[in-house]
Amino acid sequence: MTLEEAYRALGLTPPATAEEVKRAYRRRALESHPDRYTDEGDKAFHQRRFMEARDAYARLRSEGFPDLPEESAAPVDLGPKVAGRSFAPKEPEKVGDLQKLGLGVPWKAETILIWAVGLPAALGALAYFVKSLLDSLKGGIP
Repeated sequence: MTLEEAYRALGLTPPATAEEVKRAYRRRALESHPDRYTDEGDKAFHQRRFMEARDAYARLRSEGFPDLPEESAAPVDLGPKVAGRSFAPKEPEKVGDLQKLGLGVPWKAETILIWAVGLPAALGALAYFVKSLLDSLKGGIP
């Protein structure tokens, strides 16, 4: 596979940065992964596209990437995004207070406060109910 074919297989135009190649490969791999298709014809077609993308990515990585000047390293639109998981770290404002302290619990202080007040109240009500039930079974007055 030539460099031109590798760029074409990923939907890129040369020269591309390492980040652009990586994004294009991931997009193409997600779009054409054969496990996403049930029809045998579709599966075979996308299997070939998936293998082409894999080979193109390996070829471009083996060649290295040119150092582009800042003006030509502008973001490239790679088309519609495919739904998937994001493993990016959470934004600081979305992290709970205990996580900020390094305790590893993803709860916010409000959640802990609600449980700290609500749980003892619920346990007290349950204890009163059980005591009343036992007293009524013994024939006493609650």
